[in-house]
Amino acid sequence: MDRRQFLFSGTTAAVMASVPAMTLSQLSIASGEVGMTRLTESELSNMGLLTRNMDIVSADGGVVTVPMKAQVARRYQGQVYVWFETDQAIRVYDQSGNSLLTVSLGQSVAVQDFAVDSYGNLFVLMAGSHEVLWLDSQGAVLGSIGRFGTELPEQLNGPVSLTIDALDNLHVLNAGSRTVKVFSGSGVYLHDYGQSRWLSERRLSSVDGTSQVQVTGGDKNNSQWLFSLDGHLISGS
Repeated sequence: MDRRQFLFSGTTAAVMASVPAMTLSQLSIASGEVGMTRLTESELSNMGLLTRNMDIVSADGGVVTVPMKAQVARRYQGQVYVWFETDQAIRVYDQSGNSLLTVSLGQSVAVQDFAVDSYGNLFVLMAGSHEVLWLDSQGAVLGSIGRFGTELPEQLNGPVSLTIDALDNLHVLNAGSRTVKVFSGSGVYLHDYGQSRWLSERRLSSVDGTSQVQVTGGDKNNSQWLFSLDGHLISGS
């Protein structure tokens, strides 16, 4: 059976359809000064983490082993965190690709993005959700950040990407307001930035960086804006 046909059969179709069609290489731009955390396909391939074999129950009740591709992969504190398509966990590896930890998400989910703070807490954005799930390093739920709405500055409508800066503040790229909204690690809204900087750019796809924040957009992810942690524009395309 064709792998793509199999993935989009049954109940999996509704989940996977909501994940944006965006490759790891498009999301990843290496920059030591900015403190980028996303890994490229080449880096994952070198660690043997580009795909992970998973057993899937087919429509006729049989079990099929399918290579699932890494959809979100980031490096924090010398460890590599990966979510593979349709997986129910975020998996943690060392730099050589050896498994260290599995953080269960407790259900069949489609992860839009995630970020990790200096304490190992995970901030997970599910596809189609308007809030960010806050988990400890073992996967226990600590709370959530943001809720759907357009009237209050702390509300989210269409979040698409996350990053954690060097101060452990959470930056959420929010498509609905076309801003990056910043929250403290405990979920307190701090400020937002960026709306006047996108000009006519329609598509904003990802955010990354720890010492500075880079926003990527454009039909081919070829537009970039670089901000200081307090939201001042440093450069923009």
